[in-house]
Amino acid sequence: MYASMISDSNWRVTIPTLPIEKFETEEEVAFGFKFWLKITKVDGSPNTYQINLESSPCSGCESYRLLADYWISILATDNNPDEDRTVSRLLLSQFELIDGNFSEKSTLNSTKVSYESLQNILSRGKNSVGDELNLTLEYGIKVREMLPQAMENFRERSALRNFEILIPGNCVLYVDLYYLCSLESAYFVELMNSAKQNRQDRAVILDIESIDDFILFLGAICTYRKPIVTMDNLDLVLYYANQFLIEKVLRTCESCLIELESMHTVRKLEYAMMYGLGLLGEMTLKRLSRSNHSLYANLEAVESYLIEMGENLDQQHPEVLEALQIFYDYVIYWN
Repeated sequence: MYASMISDSNWRVTIPTLPIEKFETEEEVAFGFKFWLKITKVDGSPNTYQINLESSPCSGCESYRLLADYWISILATDNNPDEDRTVSRLLLSQFELIDGNFSEKSTLNSTKVSYESLQNILSRGKNSVGDELNLTLEYGIKVREMLPQAMENFRERSALRNFEILIPGNCVLYVDLYYLCSLESAYFVELMNSAKQNRQDRAVILDIESIDDFILFLGAICTYRKPIVTMDNLDLVLYYANQFLIEKVLRTCESCLIELESMHTVRKLEYAMMYGLGLLGEMTLKRLSRSNHSLYANLEAVESYLIEMGENLDQQHPEVLEALQIFYDYVIYWN
């Protein structure tokens, strides 16, 4: 039903001398999709550029989508192509679904950067000449899964989906109970044991806040007979996997969180404490200790996270602070 792979492609492009009003790179083809960059000036901010990664399926590949990571980086050429190096990563997004609607629906395929920032970045190399900039970008994609477009209708009974989930409000959903048990769910295993003892016991009543969200969750873990976790559905999948004690799904989410490079370390610790993800918590704390193991460094990490989230210290998860060896009597002044 699906092809599993881990493969990547990356391309290097040179942008005509900035400033420029608008520019699109040539299309590159990989994994049945075309990719290119589009650079435009932001309306109302003439010194700011928006850089978009655009994509569309090739002819005959419209029925597929990619679960992938992608990135855009600035290179410093130093006038020597053999010594090109990355000086700034402008965009990194992981566990994203790329399909025919990617460019229109994705909010994570673009980044904004000011002309002044580009000048500062490129001053590390020799890409600037006076007020003009010679910009070399590298962008790439790493494919995790190539998936056919598919959708299950959980409102209809099938040969496999024959267990009823009754939701107040006259809603009935049908699931494959054997498959849900194979995901090591203590909750659904208990339902299976009950059904085996009483053949007429083929239904359960669940009080679900959002039927649409629950259907999205079922689609994420059932459609391909394996959990497909993306940045769009991560929180939703974690919430229900924790509620129904689905061990394999929780471990899949944990692996995704461990891999995420752009997520703040304090946010990762919050996930670890909220959902009991021990490996995530352990690896995050080890990474913090390797980078700069000190109470002051931990305080700085929490402060930067709170500023980023627009929160204050009282809103921080107490177990996160304890894991970082931060206690309220240590905090004399918090600006």
